[in-house]
Amino acid sequence: MASSVLKGAGSYVYGIVSLLLSGLLTFYFYTTLGWHPYSAWVGAASIAAFFMYGIDKVQTDKKRKRVPNNVLDGLALMGGFLGAWLGMFGFWHQVRRFSAWFILIASLVIHGGILYYFF
Repeated sequence: MASSVLKGAGSYVYGIVSLLLSGLLTFYFYTTLGWHPYSAWVGAASIAAFFMYGIDKVQTDKKRKRVPNNVLDGLALMGGFLGAWLGMFGFWHQVRRFSAWFILIASLVIHGGILYYFF
């Protein structure tokens, strides 16, 4: 019973770590560097997404527990689309997964629309 509860804990751990990293970097970019809040968030989420793609690639090569796709997709949708694109092509990872392409293109359109509409 306990093993089935812990089996799905990877999503939560990677998700929490990526949100904490994004939040701390956003705070740093906004307060210390004086970035616009949206720019700080997109930059921080992109760094987190890039690192998560890198961690997933290393985990894949070592045949270990991977970063769940919903964490990678969630990071891209919440603003880390630049880091996700760089991670996808920089590590040559997830390039055959159709849903990854769909999520990244949708994220690009969504955040492009936000930039166009609000700025």
